[in-house]
Amino acid sequence: MKPNEPEVIEPLPPKSPLNITIGGSILRIIVSNWLRDAQWGAYYGVIQNALQKGEWFGKHIDSIIIDMRSCYWADPIPMLALLLSIAEFTDQHGHVKIMLPSGKNEGERRFLKYLSREGFLEHILNAQERLLLEAHWGSKKLTREAQRDFVSAALDLAYNQSTCLRAELFTMGENGQMSFPSRRFVKTDEIDAWVVDKLDNVVLLPHLGSATVETRDRMGLMCAQAVLDVLANKEPQNRVV
Repeated sequence: MKPNEPEVIEPLPPKSPLNITIGGSILRIIVSNWLRDAQWGAYYGVIQNALQKGEWFGKHIDSIIIDMRSCYWADPIPMLALLLSIAEFTDQHGHVKIMLPSGKNEGERRFLKYLSREGFLEHILNAQERLLLEAHWGSKKLTREAQRDFVSAALDLAYNQSTCLRAELFTMGENGQMSFPSRRFVKTDEIDAWVVDKLDNVVLLPHLGSATVETRDRMGLMCAQAVLDVLANKEPQNRVV
């Protein structure tokens, strides 16, 4: 650094929300306290690649343990992304065990109620019934009876209108203009009925829809091709304006 030049301080990467270890061919992912959007976003690509390949930095993995026993909160998008990656791993590589809190205190019971009401435990139970994974809360196997008990627990959740992911519904006219005949935000558990009743041709994706390695790679190649087209005085393929 030259005299009188300001010191440039590089920002530190967000702290990983996960403690990941490997023993033999078993990968153990420990989620402590919480799983938040910002921290997960910085590490999701690494985890997704590992689960897709069945390999953790050169070491083969055929079994995964997801340890959430000390977790008190998980933002919806990271939780959904983790479950999608787990499903892909079970389809291609091996076995997954999910360990949830035992419900010994109010914070743990509130977290279990949240996972139940937002459909995450339903996803886990469906996979468990297809013998793709096993799930436990404390020392007990996760069952649909337990899921119902979590939902009915007399606990207030830490957010309003317990559906976290919301959607704005609109229609697209023949001229490409969006119109809002009944413009409103709806809760996710209302979307299916509304879509069936109002729309003829629709594809529903979570906010996570494009966040896969393959899609982002393709997006990067499209951007690079657009730059080459402009430099060659050609019309870019996906021009926006």
